[in-house]
Amino acid sequence: GRDAAQLLQEAIDRHRGLNVRLVAILNDATGTLVQGIHLDPTSAVGLILGTGSNACYIEKIENIDYWTDRDEWLRRGYREVIVDMECGGFGDNGVIDWAKTKYDLSLDRESLFPNSYTFEKLFGGKFLGDIVRRVLLDLAQNGLLFDGKITDELKTVESITATDLSNIETNKSDDIFESLAKRLGYESFTSDDRNTISYVCAVVSIRGALMLAAILSNLIVRIDRQEVTIAIDGSVYKYHPKFHTLITDFIRELLPTDCHKKFKLILAEDGSGKGAGLVAAIAQRLAK
Repeated sequence: GRDAAQLLQEAIDRHRGLNVRLVAILNDATGTLVQGIHLDPTSAVGLILGTGSNACYIEKIENIDYWTDRDEWLRRGYREVIVDMECGGFGDNGVIDWAKTKYDLSLDRESLFPNSYTFEKLFGGKFLGDIVRRVLLDLAQNGLLFDGKITDELKTVESITATDLSNIETNKSDDIFESLAKRLGYESFTSDDRNTISYVCAVVSIRGALMLAAILSNLIVRIDRQEVTIAIDGSVYKYHPKFHTLITDFIRELLPTDCHKKFKLILAEDGSGKGAGLVAAIAQRLAK
């Protein structure tokens, strides 16, 4: 029930010699949207696609029925507000259980927070590699990979990372697969092994992009603008070679046929830091 910014300022003030004045606290999705607007004024959605995931978007104040101070802000001349969606937790109530595979269910059970952050566990950087690992382990147990041999490394949680997935999607050379195989405790691999691993990485990537496009396409329809730019920050979006194209293509497929809005995705690198700096500058200017 207390203002978090005020609490932090009071804590700073208790340390003599810290000449710091706190003007705002914001999360990384909001910072990315603000940085996106700095790069492209048509930005209306901020998306984090890194270790975890979240999004925010610009909404008309009049559409937010549960905001107790809404009418006061409208009287003061404000018409829009940034809504933090916390969409990494979509599905915590079970509404997307239909989309979960046995690999998702086992990952969730063994995670730090079971039954939480349901949506981001389908494509977040912390989880992408381990989804792939669980699929590969299942295939090996059924004799369909590495000639049925199972190593302790393959059974180790997070022994495959999102970086591995991005590397395979970027470069399908023998060197990439040899490096991964050796790290997993395998001295050799066949062309079938390589093709199978490559296919699993592709499918996991496609599913993640489709899930994100489902969210983003709905936001494009909802936002009252004819041109919507989606500002994105995060290691998965930055380093995965296909996410940009996949998400863009899936959004086009999911938009209603009568929706003729323009949209594009841009990288707002270090959006959380730069966006926070911009908000501090804006607050300083308004104060003056």
